[in-house]
Parts: sequence; structure tokens; C-alpha cells
Amino acid sequence: ERKEDIPTITKHLMSKYIRKYGIEKEISADAVELLKKYSWPGNIRELENLIERLIITSENPVIETGDLVDLLSPCEGILGYDEIIPLKKAKELVEAEMLMKAYKQYKTTRKIAEVLEVDQSTVAKKIKKIKDLNLY
Repeated sequence: ERKEDIPTITKHLMSKYIRKYGIEKEISADAVELLKKYSWPGNIRELENLIERLIITSENPVIETGDLVDLLSPCEGILGYDEIIPLKKAKELVEAEMLMKAYKQYKTTRKIAEVLEVDQSTVAKKIKKIKDLNLY
């Protein structure tokens, strides 16, 4: 209900779990923005569990949006329930989400293309565009 509090709560929870586990992590501004877009059906407990899991499992010193995609409810995705956007933009976001999930899991554009049933050159172009636009 109070999405404007998410950055403050996130900062507090990050500090709590950094101290608890002795692991140095930061969270990017883009990742915090993505957290603000999520509807949080599990309320503050869901956010707390997510932050703890990210502190423990994230391999990089900075938690990015790509780290969040797999952990947020798949029904929610990156759009959230309460957001209405143009279909063209929604398609781009869903496509980016699928490509980055596949990229994280398979690493090669050939395997990603096989799994997503598209040409390898299409995958390479779209991943480059996603990275250039800093969507992930």
C-alpha cells in the first residue's frame, strides 16, 4: 500500500542481513525501482525474505534487476498487476524478461535461440539492445 516506503525498508533490510551474514552487498537504483513496481502480495514479509535471499545467493557485489526477475512471483513479472502500459511496451518488457532469464540460465545465444525457438541472430541482436538500453 505504501510503495514510496520500499527504498527505505529495502535499505534497512539490506543493512540487517549484511550484518547478520557478514556479506558486503549493495542494491542498484534500478533494482529498487523494480521492487517499487511489484505489488507485494506477501507484504513486508515477502520483501524481507527476498532481501535475505538476495544477500545470500547473489554472486555479484551489486544486486541488479536481473537478480530479481527469477525471485519475484512469475505471475507478477516486471509489470505488476496495477500497471497499464501500451501493448508494444509490454511486449518489449516481457521479451526482455524471457531473454534475460534464458541468458542467465544458458549463457550462449545458440542455446537461448534453441530454447526460445528463434534464430540465434535474433537473440544476439535483442540481448545487445536490452543491454544498450540498460533494461537489465
